[in-house]
Amino acid sequence: MSHFISVKINTPQGLALLKELEEVGVITLEKPTIKHPFNGKRFRGIVPESESERFNNHFNNIRAEWERDI
Repeated sequence: MSHFISVKINTPQGLALLKELEEVGVITLEKPTIKHPFNGKRFRGIVPESESERFNNHFNNIRAEWERDI
């Protein structure tokens, strides 16, 4: 019989207790999964090509103005 719950752990001791319960086989800790990773492809084509070229030129000019001490 399995039940899934979400738990917010407030202290490091709480996590230690959960890990001990996992070691004795009472619970299983699962790693969180990312449900909606960022997908930049959906934004492609939103800005017209002429505007995107203007933005790129502007950003390149700004970057060129920065002092580089690296």
